[in-house]
Amino acid sequence: MCITTNPLLAHSVFPLSDDRVTWILNAQHELMHKTTTPTYHFSPQTTLKTNRFVVRFAPDDSLRITFAARRTNDELLIGFRSERDFENSANQRKIRHIIAHFLQIEARQTLPARLTALAQIHGFEFTQVHINSAQTRWGSCSAKRVINLSYNLMLLPDELIDFVLVHELCHTREMNHGVRFKQLMTGIFANYAALNAALKQYRPLQP
Repeated sequence: MCITTNPLLAHSVFPLSDDRVTWILNAQHELMHKTTTPTYHFSPQTTLKTNRFVVRFAPDDSLRITFAARRTNDELLIGFRSERDFENSANQRKIRHIIAHFLQIEARQTLPARLTALAQIHGFEFTQVHINSAQTRWGSCSAKRVINLSYNLMLLPDELIDFVLVHELCHTREMNHGVRFKQLMTGIFANYAALNAALKQYRPLQP
């Protein structure tokens, strides 16, 4: 029997093997020291590059509303009155809602078709695809092979979008992240570890 004095394990069920205790302690250490990724913060000088457009801000004292957005080709221009307080949390939320609206449009126009193409290329099958506003995960796949994709994917470059889409397609065969799942992924992405690490550098927009 392994006994520990760590208070975090006070409610664990014993006996536990030394290896199991070590795994639990390491997992708890990572959780306790994991830094919280800050949300987006916008200023008049902010330039945000998404997959399909670049967000920029421009003062416009002719406006009678808080913010006004105009999408032209690859630019989303958000106008604001010069006295607008960008440090105000309500204004930050309004900006995020504006950007989220355009990300959703792009996601619906782009992601289902790309998912279908990747499924055909790599021999996967799925039943349905839905675009949602998930902020804690890029995508998910149900046991019925229904794939849900967050519009936040449109914040990623093409390669990482494909990485996430294939990840969910692999779940149509393997629902967990075990050895066979990783074999499927590495068979398509030889640089699986590098892409997985790169994905962690991005964060979703949280309206």
